Amino acid sequence: MRELLARGRDLTAVFAYNDLMAIGAVAAIRRAGLRVPEDISVIGFDDIPQAATTVPAITTIAQPATEIGQVSVRVLLDRIARRRQDSSRVLLSTCLVERESCRTL
Repeated sequence: MRELLARGRDLTAVFAYNDLMAIGAVAAIRRAGLRVPEDISVIGFDDIPQAATTVPAITTIAQPATEIGQVSVRVLLDRIARRRQDSSRVLLSTCLVERESCRTL
């Protein structure tokens, strides 16, 4: 994040790999004397509990963690039982959780 900020470009938003990185990005942005979301919007991914309790609360993409686990076990058991030989592609829905770290344009 420091490297992005040091480039001096007109950075207006950051989509972090996960919520922990988004929380770190907010800290780096503040250390640079900028404000979230007024100067730079930040969005994370995962919807970990800490995302809702930071200041500002992190806007994030929520994953269906329970469903990911259930599907993973089902695919693994099918492979063990040799009912499935091919590579599987499973698409699960995500959800945008709007909080305080993104401003409206």
